[in-house]
Formats: sequence, C-alpha cells, structure tokens
Amino acid sequence: TFLILYLYRVAIVGPAEFGGPENIYLFIYLPFLAIHILLAVICVPLLFYVLTIGLTYAPGEIPGTSHRRVGKVAYKLWLIAFIMGSMVYLMAYHVYPL
Repeated sequence: TFLILYLYRVAIVGPAEFGGPENIYLFIYLPFLAIHILLAVICVPLLFYVLTIGLTYAPGEIPGTSHRRVGKVAYKLWLIAFIMGSMVYLMAYHVYPL
C-alpha cells in the first residue's frame, strides 16, 4: 500500500527536493536515496515469493522450500531500506527542508 501511494504521489506532485548543502546532497543524501531505492526494489519480488509460498503451500510443505531463508533475507533488506528511507525523509523534510 505504501509503495502504491508513494508512486502515486511522485507521479502527481513530483519528487521531493533537497534543501541542504551540496556536499551533504552529493555524498550523503543521494547515496542513501540510491541504496534505499535499490533495496526496496529488490525486496518486492522477494516479498511476492515469500507470500506466494506462504499462501499456496500447506503448512507442512513449507519447510521443504526456501521460504524461511528468503524471508530472512527479505526482512533484513527491508529493515535496512526502511531505516535508510526514514533517514532520507528526515533529511529532505525536517533537517534540510526547502
């Protein structure tokens, strides 16, 4: 839901602008944003895989799949993406607003 709402907002309003110093923008904000986006994109197919296995397999069959392993990887990547996205949000809207 968040991804859909975020993409809708970006399509209608446009991306947020960064109001801070150029050095912070180039060496902190942009790398955080790029890594956040990359990890978020990687998490989407992993999430679909884990949900598909979890919803279509019988509970006794799930241990024979890579559901648990992929779920652990997806969770760790999502957590990092969430933290980095929160940092990007704080920098763009609270620390260095326009």
